[in-house]
Amino acid sequence: MSIESAMLSREHSLEIVPICALRQTEEIVAPQKLAELAAVLSKQGIFPTPVIAARNPVTQTILPLDGNHRRSAGLLCGLHYLPVMFVGWDEFKIDAWHRALSISNPEQLAALFARFNVTESKKSTSVNQAVLFYGGKTYQFGAVKKNKLRQHQITKDFFEALAHFGVPIENIAQVKTETDELKKDPSCLVVELPKFTKNELIETIESGIVLPPKAYRTLLPHGPIRLPVRMAFLQTLNAIPPEHLQAINEKWATELEQILFIPLPYEINVSEDRDRYYDALSVTPLVVNSNADFEILDPHELGKLNPLALKYSIIKIINLQEDVHRRIEILSQALDISISIVKVMGKIDRLCIEGSAMMNLETVFALCVSKTPLEAGIAQILAEREKTLNTIDLSKELL
Repeated sequence: MSIESAMLSREHSLEIVPICALRQTEEIVAPQKLAELAAVLSKQGIFPTPVIAARNPVTQTILPLDGNHRRSAGLLCGLHYLPVMFVGWDEFKIDAWHRALSISNPEQLAALFARFNVTESKKSTSVNQAVLFYGGKTYQFGAVKKNKLRQHQITKDFFEALAHFGVPIENIAQVKTETDELKKDPSCLVVELPKFTKNELIETIESGIVLPPKAYRTLLPHGPIRLPVRMAFLQTLNAIPPEHLQAINEKWATELEQILFIPLPYEINVSEDRDRYYDALSVTPLVVNSNADFEILDPHELGKLNPLALKYSIIKIINLQEDVHRRIEILSQALDISISIVKVMGKIDRLCIEGSAMMNLETVFALCVSKTPLEAGIAQILAEREKTLNTIDLSKELL
């Protein structure tokens, strides 16, 4: 079913898909968290975010792009089917996750370099090869096949060996712009990994190979879409034969016709359990028919995601100035938002701002701590909010 909203590409579609069609592409980064995620899904009773995938236009093989952990957690919950959002094959790009880690014990690193036959390299390396940067020098893995898969595998083994020395290796995946900066630090080890192509990923999946964690990074036209599907409904699908799936998708299409997908002007995090299981929102559903009857989607959770009622917050360190309290009071009243000053450990002042998802709270923060005349700043914020609301179909009637 194509999403009927000018807000998103017509190439997008939402379907209920058998989990067996969604092959695991990467090893799980933190397997112990899967049980936690499965418990959260069961407790909340919703599958909150569809897996994002694309179909190879030639072979029709499905390439999962985002949601590897959600897929695996769904399996733990005993689900046979999952909601999937498909994007066009030409709408996404494949990039690489690189690795970066501060080294506190150079002797341990030297021992691992010897163990893994890491040698200094003065020549330009192949596009199929990992490149290591440390102490102002460039290195490579010696005596290892210069193919992308093997280079990713040896990099995984190398960092796992570092972990055995007690070195924390969580959150070491970095993008190229970050590693370019970190390479300037002689105490930082950076490993830049070769990038897979789309066809290489498809060939790998079809061969049954599961890639190491964070082997590829997908650049999508937008982030994951929060679309709460009832877990109870997904569980009922376990008993249906595959030939009934088309009728199920037709039923879901009927429910989706009651929804517009609205890009938010600012990416925001509205998760109560933030930074663990949910990505920041950049697109959110708006129910356009208040009398719609939902069986697959959870109407209560959909209501929480209404972009016209959605709120988010930011917290920033500030240096208190003489007139900050007065400016906060004026801005709070004029913009109908919550602004408060919180002391951390009794010393550091932080400004907490909570307001509408239709409003740029970064601009509000700048007004709080600057000398800019408030009247003009408030007028600009309200004008931008009105402009955003005017882009949302039916928003005037729903306000």
